[in-house]
Amino acid sequence: IIPFSLNARPEAPFIIAPLPEGMAEPEKQVFKWTEQTEASHYAVMISQDSDFSHMVYFNPEVTENSLVLSESLAPGHYFWRIFSVSATEGAGPMSDSMPFRVPYPAPSLEETKVDENKMTFAWRAAAEGQSFHFQFARDDAFTDILHEESTTASAVTITKPSSGTY
Repeated sequence: IIPFSLNARPEAPFIIAPLPEGMAEPEKQVFKWTEQTEASHYAVMISQDSDFSHMVYFNPEVTENSLVLSESLAPGHYFWRIFSVSATEGAGPMSDSMPFRVPYPAPSLEETKVDENKMTFAWRAAAEGQSFHFQFARDDAFTDILHEESTTASAVTITKPSSGTY
């Protein structure tokens, strides 16, 4: 017989957002979890790797069951984990390491250029390694797509369609 002690309380909260393999907002990322009744506060860790050796954020005193980062994370892949802390039990076990992604912000369209035969849609220049998926459709649900293109450029030129709403 080997005696041992297991510190399983307070339990790690259930994650609400971002979910594992999910996506956070491009700016001012929000992290949410369920409230643990035993917890007096929570500790949140964010890292660039799954073993948390390149931690980019650590807050051991989060009193709410959500957190909005004051400084946005750069676009890329990250991992986060959390644990509950109770006044009577101390720190509980950590949650699993949860991967998530921060996307580039959506491109801001510049003024569309229209001439007799073509239309050019442009947006701010791409960051290195960034690509775009462009769609032009007859309806706002994009069920009737007239032009679709993936590109690393920051502009797309299409044949000017007949008059109508697109």
